[in-house]
Amino acid sequence: MQEEENNEELIVTNWDVEQAIKSLKNGKAPGSDDIKSEIYKENKDILTPYLVRLFRECLEEGIFPNSWKMPKLVILLKGEDNDRTSPKSYGHICLLNVVSKIFEKVIAGKINNK
Repeated sequence: MQEEENNEELIVTNWDVEQAIKSLKNGKAPGSDDIKSEIYKENKDILTPYLVRLFRECLEEGIFPNSWKMPKLVILLKGEDNDRTSPKSYGHICLLNVVSKIFEKVIAGKINNK
């Protein structure tokens, strides 16, 4: 009975995905798939049913696709005044694919609204 209730709470709906897409920030760098959040926002009505089906399958199978875990590593100079020949002058950021962010937002929304 308890397991059945938990499964019902994790059913992904169109509304869940639409809200997650709407909450994405514009102007952010994309992950390794090079698909920006603006693409998801502009095509929300077309993409939502496919994402719902994909996310439901991920939850049913208990998988988080490996491609969603592969970040795009970007090396940045910490400041224009820093020595460009010194490794200490650089920092890095890891950019994740937007689809993984949408999925994570959907799951976080389900967990936070229990």
